[in-house]
Amino acid sequence: MALRPFGVRPERDPYTRAPLPSVSVALIGDAGAGKTTLLSALTLALANRGWGVLVEFYALDCAAIERQNGESSSLSHVTGRTSRRRHLWIDCPGRVRYTRNAYNGIAQADIGVLVVAADQGLTPHARELVRIAAHVGVRDWVVFLSKIDAPDVGAELLELSELEIREFMNSLELAGDDVVVLRGAPRRTLELAGVRRVIPLDRPNEAAPLWALLDVIDAFALPRRDDRGAFWMPIDDVFARYGPRSVIVTGKVARGGLALGDEFDLLGFDQSARGVVRSLHQARAPVERVSAGDHAGVWIEGRTRWNTRRGQVLCAPGRGDMRQTLRVRLRALTSEEGGRSTPYYIGYRPQLHVHTADVTATVVESSRVDTPPGASRQHRLTLHAPIFALPGQRIVLRASDQTVALGEIID
Repeated sequence: MALRPFGVRPERDPYTRAPLPSVSVALIGDAGAGKTTLLSALTLALANRGWGVLVEFYALDCAAIERQNGESSSLSHVTGRTSRRRHLWIDCPGRVRYTRNAYNGIAQADIGVLVVAADQGLTPHARELVRIAAHVGVRDWVVFLSKIDAPDVGAELLELSELEIREFMNSLELAGDDVVVLRGAPRRTLELAGVRRVIPLDRPNEAAPLWALLDVIDAFALPRRDDRGAFWMPIDDVFARYGPRSVIVTGKVARGGLALGDEFDLLGFDQSARGVVRSLHQARAPVERVSAGDHAGVWIEGRTRWNTRRGQVLCAPGRGDMRQTLRVRLRALTSEEGGRSTPYYIGYRPQLHVHTADVTATVVESSRVDTPPGASRQHRLTLHAPIFALPGQRIVLRASDQTVALGEIID
């Protein structure tokens, strides 16, 4: 079986979309937990069966700062498939200062894979990311204990780590007693594959945790999709295209569908424009239509990277508007949950996260003067720039590298 040469970047690999249901899977965990290594090992296992292309570790962390620091700073999207489903794997950065990027990956996920290093345990930041994911709607989880071959890791430590994780997930009402906890050493699997990048036939147990992970993900019920509603898709990334004034935007379709030749509106951050779909891509292959749940790329003419950004949305013509004032219902996190230890007041200016947008917000009105940790309040927020937002969307407030409050838009 021919494998991709090591020097080819993953975004250049051709991939033919199979007629299978698709799910988005986010790898969540603290820095150093082994998320990127696990993703590379998964692509190795799939490539050995002809169900995907191998993506090397250094092709996922290919930015200069990522190679220098040895950690992910931005999202990585990798496509693959099994005999039952198509997968979009999202590698979320684990460092605290890159939580904004991690949130954008979490907002696109249907299933969460919590990756915990056996020699590190469940860290406070990993708890914060799981709490955010559970709040925005990720209810199906798998836990992967990596680095079980570390020198100081024994059976007792693994059992204690598993017990701690289950108790934490039970506290978030995520059915921690029933969650599947897998154990493996993805880095050792990559090393055993050697230069030819083929898992040895005499070591089948090395890939067993990887296939067990894929089986658990395929066993989850498919999420409900709204294919008949008005189309809208939040933008998670923008890529320049050769030629004057044209870009490709990517994102997960939240509702409805989009086909070649359809009109759309681009809204958000003081930008409003109308365009026509000239080209659609999914998994880096051209398609004629995308629907709710698909991660798509849309070629937009008449735009540049300077006036198109993450957090804007594409929506059906005339079916969306920008809002600069929101009425929200929030619950302030306690210090034990990673939040503030003191109240905040009217005039407080945190960063608001909703779908893939993040914008500075000011609390201009509240049901009470102060909002102490653990309290629930209704606020009226004024945003620094208008964005696309809908009632019922889940939001997160963050400030000073900590999550301050979780809530939803009520009007």
